[in-house]
Amino acid sequence: SCWIPENSDEKFTPIRDVSTLVVAKGKGCSIRRNGVVTCWTARSQAAARDVIGITDARSIAIGWSETCAVTGTGEVECWGAELSATPIDGLDDAVGIAAGQLYCALLRSGHLLCWGPGYGREPRRVSLPE
Repeated sequence: SCWIPENSDEKFTPIRDVSTLVVAKGKGCSIRRNGVVTCWTARSQAAARDVIGITDARSIAIGWSETCAVTGTGEVECWGAELSATPIDGLDDAVGIAAGQLYCALLRSGHLLCWGPGYGREPRRVSLPE
């Protein structure tokens, strides 16, 4: 459940059937059991809206400028304030996602691809020590 200040007259509709919840930087997003992603911000006064284009999310991460989700097909899709998801080219076998200033996807193969400041928009493989 989410809440609003006790002295507020504002009404809100609860988000039901949530399987995953992520909150960061004044923004919250949930994945519902049907795979739909719903997001809200502190400035939107608790008005939650569904992300356009995502119906099978498996994991989600909130970064500095965008929020990203891994879909059931392994694609990574990201969106900003407009809540309209756009796929990240070259990512179609992701199993996990992490975000901050930098965005990284863990692939089924165990490789890590990152993009963002210092990397550009195109994901690049990150070499990890063995």
